[in-house]
Amino acid sequence: MIGVIGTFAGFTIRTATPADVPLLAALDRAKFGGAGMEVYGEEHFRCWLDVNPSGLLVATHAGHVVGYRYSQYLDFDLGDIAGLTTNAAFTDHGFTRRTHRAAGNSINGMSVCSSMPGAGRALFEVIFEQLRREGRRYYFGFARIPGFAAYCERLGTDASGIDRRQLATWYALGCARRVGGLVHDGVAFTANLRPREPEAPDPVLSKYLKHPGFGIAAVLPDWIEDPASLNVGVMVLYKNPDLAGGGASGAGGLRR
Repeated sequence: MIGVIGTFAGFTIRTATPADVPLLAALDRAKFGGAGMEVYGEEHFRCWLDVNPSGLLVATHAGHVVGYRYSQYLDFDLGDIAGLTTNAAFTDHGFTRRTHRAAGNSINGMSVCSSMPGAGRALFEVIFEQLRREGRRYYFGFARIPGFAAYCERLGTDASGIDRRQLATWYALGCARRVGGLVHDGVAFTANLRPREPEAPDPVLSKYLKHPGFGIAAVLPDWIEDPASLNVGVMVLYKNPDLAGGGASGAGGLRR
């Protein structure tokens, strides 16, 4: 899987090279640095090229790098969701030396970043093709919900009495309802008090949920350092349709 992989919607997808490292680090810094989040530096990209070179893909347009995606492979079962704690622990602080397993049954999309509309979607399509071609069971990532902090501020005292995990779950499920996204079994809002629905779907989470087959699998407080998300991450999961397995419901069947 070295070299050019293909062209999707005008974007060329290829594996990264050492020459790309400064550009990719600058892209990540420009996208996330201003949001108060931890960014991946050149040392991360060099490590990824060493640990899993086939997992570091770049999207180019008219010869310019406009996006990247890095994935680690690992053995994963849905029962492992209960043990998830932080992104740092799950990814070896972003380096993946201790967590990547080349023969793993699943692909974890650890980081995606783009500077041009459509580049991220093109990178997704490549990963889904890889998942099916290699016979791996799951593709999953952990989405930010950068609209969550503003939503909580608008609620004000209406949010009192609801813990952050439950409130984030309500917010994420509201987003799924708005875009017709999937929700996997085990994700439910259980608090008695039900606040107002989000006025609009989350700008990041909704991009995942608009893709057929992608669904919310868990809501994780303190997953990442992201002030706009109040440090909450939402696990989004795609099951290889070529392998047996169910457990997802359309937004119309959400538990309320």
